[in-house]
Amino acid sequence: MVISHLLNRTLIIPPIRFAKNALSYFEFDTLQRILAISAPEAEDCDLLDESDQWACHKYREHSNVGWSWLVDLQSAVRNLNLTVVERWDMSVDWFRNVLHLNLDASDSFFLRDTSLYEFAFVDADPPAESYKKYINTIALEDLDDLTSSRRLVHLGSVFGTTRLILRKPESRRARRIARESMVLANPHLQSSAERIRKQLGEGYIGVHLRIGDGLFSAAAPENARNIWWKVVCGIMELDPQEALRMERLIPGAIDGSEPRLPDDLSDIITSTIPKPANSAKPLHLPTLAILPNSSSLHCRAPLHPPPFDILNTPIFLSTDAPSPNTHPLIQRFLLSFPCVFFLSDFETPFHIVNGDDGKDMNHYLMGFLDAMVASLGARVVGTKNSTFSAYIQDVLWRKYHGWPITSRG
Repeated sequence: MVISHLLNRTLIIPPIRFAKNALSYFEFDTLQRILAISAPEAEDCDLLDESDQWACHKYREHSNVGWSWLVDLQSAVRNLNLTVVERWDMSVDWFRNVLHLNLDASDSFFLRDTSLYEFAFVDADPPAESYKKYINTIALEDLDDLTSSRRLVHLGSVFGTTRLILRKPESRRARRIARESMVLANPHLQSSAERIRKQLGEGYIGVHLRIGDGLFSAAAPENARNIWWKVVCGIMELDPQEALRMERLIPGAIDGSEPRLPDDLSDIITSTIPKPANSAKPLHLPTLAILPNSSSLHCRAPLHPPPFDILNTPIFLSTDAPSPNTHPLIQRFLLSFPCVFFLSDFETPFHIVNGDDGKDMNHYLMGFLDAMVASLGARVVGTKNSTFSAYIQDVLWRKYHGWPITSRG
């Protein structure tokens, strides 16, 4: 959206793709091929070349919805004065048949990436050295000049919140508007999240703990411990030595070794609630509660007496861990805080079927509902290096509490 606005071009967007197997990064041509052959209307997977069959079978099972079904895309369209074309057909022929484009150099410009962090974009002169992890930095003004005679500018992967390096006020305004439009706005999700929030009360703590796959699985023990310390010392403001005594009572807290104060304790417990820009003091936030708001919610363990009753504060733990009740890394939360709740503790009063393909959407939407409930808490803590945690902390939580969102890059 931001690049389209700054280049004054129509934005062509594919639908949101929900799938059991998420598309990982693929270089430009491979991604284009996978999207085309895995489309529901594409030919049968078994009729394809053997080299394509694996991708077709792996990624064929998915469901598409328009962006406005999930987020408030139209607010960005209005505020950025964008023209948007939704592209539901991912075949290359769509450009020719619908937009009547020639896909040669005279009519189209393809910025083909061959690695995940190949291109970053800047609204000023490119930096003399490589920017962060990106190999090449492209000035948007140069891209505009280079493509002025082309009707189509086709980018590959634009994953990454730091891919845009923006210095000009109008560019930053556009980014802020685009990010604010990504707040989840589906009415079924909103009403369900609000119902759960009312049961928990205003003063609960939201935790987003990602431990289920890839790099996060390897880092899960450290991430779980750091989040626990953030909650105990950074939010509940317990004395670190008292927190250490608590941790030593948790069986197998650190691979069977004797727990000691984290080396980077000051960084770990730094407040997760920074002051909003241009504000001399933090804005109002609900006071932490001691018990859930609803009598229908029962804490999992006996409550702590004073002066440790702050540990009874309800915690909504959003996680991708299978069977979180019994997951070893979540035991430190269950053994420390008697009022920990998971999404599975609440009824989900909706059953959504995609009207286009008849597929059940509930499975795909639970992660979003999980994030929304965590973001509605009085405080929120996320997982280090998780893009979704950053979205919860930088966008959802701040927007829900009337704060300016955090923009990165």
